[in-house]
Amino acid sequence: MESTIKIRTLKHKDVVTLSKIISKMVVKLGDDSLTDLIKAADADAGDKKPGRATDAARFTRVGIRVIGSALDVLADDVSDWFADLISSTREKLDDMPVGTCLEIINQLKDCPEANDFFSIASLAFNEIDAPSDGSQSGSGGSDSETD
Repeated sequence: MESTIKIRTLKHKDVVTLSKIISKMVVKLGDDSLTDLIKAADADAGDKKPGRATDAARFTRVGIRVIGSALDVLADDVSDWFADLISSTREKLDDMPVGTCLEIINQLKDCPEANDFFSIASLAFNEIDAPSDGSQSGSGGSDSETD
């Protein structure tokens, strides 16, 4: 079956959108739940060799897993973003075949800029969600005990 949709090139606004989705996931699921999800996705990614190429590929695999989870938790936000990615409207996306979202996710995973996109999104997530266990020096914020 040939795909009839094509995602556009990822842009800066997509990093902002994904960062907002991740922030909403933190609020909805809680900091620890999202961190656990990311750690589990990272463990499943399975690359044992360190290095920029494998790290970037790992960020992509983890990012795709986070998007899949976000689709469950924040369906409206992710669907709005997916509609934008295919230069469509949410209403038109809602009327597309059931496999459309999977096709969008696959195209996200396989697009040439995916590794850079998810690496940048990972950095954005780290800024939004500094570790609560004190393992990194962080940005020095004073609200470390907000639940």
